Amino acid sequence: MKSIAKTTYNRFVINKSVFHNYLIPVSDVNDTETELERIKEKHPGANHYCTAYIIGPHKSFQKYDDNGEPSGTAGLPMLDVLKKNDLTNVFAVSVRFFGGIKLGASGLIRAYAKGVSHNCDDAKFTYLTTLLTVTLTIPFDEIGHVEHFIRKDYTLLDTQYSDHVTYYLLMRENRYEEFTTFFMNNTNGSAIIDITKTEQKFL
Repeated sequence: MKSIAKTTYNRFVINKSVFHNYLIPVSDVNDTETELERIKEKHPGANHYCTAYIIGPHKSFQKYDDNGEPSGTAGLPMLDVLKKNDLTNVFAVSVRFFGGIKLGASGLIRAYAKGVSHNCDDAKFTYLTTLLTVTLTIPFDEIGHVEHFIRKDYTLLDTQYSDHVTYYLLMRENRYEEFTTFFMNNTNGSAIIDITKTEQKFL
C-alpha cells in the first residue's frame, strides 16, 4: 500500500477549458476540507472544484464529488485512478474553468482521469511501513563490543545509564530479527531486548 511524499500539480487546456489538477497527501478527512479551501482561494471563480479521496490504512474512507459536472463524469473517474494506483491518504482536486465548449460525458471522464493520472506519474511514492521502538539493555562491560553498531546502523532515540546502559532505538520491523540475533550473539546472551511501541507510517 502506498501514498505520496508531497503534492503534485499539473495544468492543461482542452477545448478552451482550463484544468488545474492537484494530488495532495492527507492523513484524515479534515485535511481534505482544509486543502480544498486553500485551492479555492488560489483559484477563485472556477466553475467546478471536483474531488476524490481515499484515506486510511485499510482505505476505509473513500468519497468523490462531481461538484456540478454531470453525475459520474468527474469525481468518480478521479477516484478510479487513485484505486488503480493502489493509493491511500491522498486527496485529488481538479479545478475547471469552463471555456465555452462542452466536452460531453466521455470527454469529461477522460479529462478528469487524465489530470489525476498525470499527477500520479509525477508523484514520489511512499509505502506503509511498520516501525518499532525498541529498548536494548546491556551490561557496561559489553558496550565496547556493540555501541559502534548501534550508532552506525540504527536510529538512536535516547540513552540511559544506571548499573547498565539502555538504548532506545527506532527501526523498521523487518530489521528486528537480525537486530535481536546480532546483539544477543555479541553480548554473550546478556542483552535484554523489548519492543515498547509499534506504529505505521508512510515512508
